[in-house]
Amino acid sequence: MKELDLDLDLAKALFVSIRDDPYVLIEVSDDAVLKLVDLLPSPFRQFYVSDAELDRVHLSLQIPKDELVRLKLPDPGPTMSGDFGEMLTAVMQGALEHPLDVIDPKKWRYKQDRTQPAPKSDVVQFSLPAWPDSSDQDRLFCSEVKAKALKGNWNPVEAALEDSKKDQNGRLALTLSWLRERAIFHEEAEMVLRLNRFIKADAHPQAAHEYRAVAVISADLVPNETSAITKETVGESLLIVVSVPDMKKTYSAVFDAIAGTVGRPPFGAAVKSFA
Repeated sequence: MKELDLDLDLAKALFVSIRDDPYVLIEVSDDAVLKLVDLLPSPFRQFYVSDAELDRVHLSLQIPKDELVRLKLPDPGPTMSGDFGEMLTAVMQGALEHPLDVIDPKKWRYKQDRTQPAPKSDVVQFSLPAWPDSSDQDRLFCSEVKAKALKGNWNPVEAALEDSKKDQNGRLALTLSWLRERAIFHEEAEMVLRLNRFIKADAHPQAAHEYRAVAVISADLVPNETSAITKETVGESLLIVVSVPDMKKTYSAVFDAIAGTVGRPPFGAAVKSFA
């Protein structure tokens, strides 16, 4: 997370834990959400495309950077809402662990189709405090994220808990291999080595695996969506509910600002348009 344009100290203060039993409730306040809208566009851009890749394509084809960024963004609708929930979870987890460095493979860069969700487990991150050496202090976080911004019969809590079990029953292993394949072809050598630490687990000290079911929900819907949660429904899973004020308006504002985090060339510069 340290390589992102992200103030982790500021981000950490925006996620406030309200309760921890039978589920963790993390609240983003009305004041904090305004700061999030300012804070998130630049790191979200970097979740979709690295600065180096953006510079390379821009210099090669002379397409304005903001146009290139828009080619990576989902259309408004369920995929945008889902990407927001996943990326917010990645930022939140990295911020709440700070100053511990959380490493993120940034799977959104590996999408085959910008209009669809990225496949496999939703958010995979890890901490390697002794890197490049492995240790028994290494941790892997696997979070299944469901986002709900508007009223409807669909239950994000149940869906997150159900899909988290899939991660625990083998999908995480498939995800790690898929991430490694994508990292290889993106020439991310360091990321390949870090993923190998968990893929080839027998060659390293035992690491902790932490599975989380995360429901990112518009604040006005939280009371109804959480009213039936009991210790029995949660079971042994770690359930985290993140309350975001006016979530559709919030994620729309963040995505509207993403392309604007890179500038166009000075007025009058010769630039080809591929629009």
